[in-house]
Amino acid sequence: TIALLFGGFIAEFTAILSWSKTRNSSWMMIIVGTLLLYIAQLYQILVDLNILNENLGSLWGIALLSLGLKLLPYIFYTLGFIIFLVKKRLLG
Repeated sequence: TIALLFGGFIAEFTAILSWSKTRNSSWMMIIVGTLLLYIAQLYQILVDLNILNENLGSLWGIALLSLGLKLLPYIFYTLGFIIFLVKKRLLG
C-alpha cells in the first residue's frame, strides 16, 4: 500500500509538472486521467483502512463515488487517445 501510494505520488507530481507545460488537449486528457487514477487509489486506501465507507454516495445500492473513481480515469485516457488520433488524421 505504501509503495502504491509513493508510486502514485510520483505519477501525480509529474502530471502536475506536465500540466503547466502543455496546451495540447489530448495530453491534458491523459494528465486528468492520471490525476483521477491517483485520487481513486487514495480513496481505495482510505476505504481499506476503514476511514471512509465504500457506500458513500450510493444510489439504489450502487456506490456511485467508487464506480465513478474507477471509470473516470479510463474515460479520460480514451478521450485523450481519440483526440490525438482525430488531430493526427486531420493534420495528416
